[in-house]
Amino acid sequence: MLDQIVNLVKDQAVNQFTNNSDVPNEQAEVAATAAGESIFETITEQLSGGNMDAVSGLLTGASGADSSNPLVQGVISNLTSKLTGSGVDAGAAQSAASGIIPGLMQSVVGKFMSPAQEDSGFDVQSLMNQVAGNAIKDQVTKGIGDALGGMFK
Repeated sequence: MLDQIVNLVKDQAVNQFTNNSDVPNEQAEVAATAAGESIFETITEQLSGGNMDAVSGLLTGASGADSSNPLVQGVISNLTSKLTGSGVDAGAAQSAASGIIPGLMQSVVGKFMSPAQEDSGFDVQSLMNQVAGNAIKDQVTKGIGDALGGMFK
């Protein structure tokens, strides 16, 4: 499902970045991928940190997907960092991220709220389970690695 979110955002973001004067057209594809990654990473970080209510509220439409939402602000900040890291001027990166992310978040929320069969893969509970499962797997792997590493000191 996380790939579905990134692909949805990337497809829409390429067009938006191509038409955005803040990001050079030759960087539109990279910026679009960064936008998808920023949404994915921010949602994952929030879920892994136990902030399930904020993520659920956003994805079910209970809270706004605009720039007043702290989770959306986190996505904007994440994307701004990625864009500046790829050589986009800081002010232009902030302007582009602030202008594009709220609309992209609306699209993501729309998929999660959609009753259409083709959108059935966008399910809040499944997303939470997937992220929680990955977090548990990472902790177990780290614990085993630490235990085995300690045996050979």
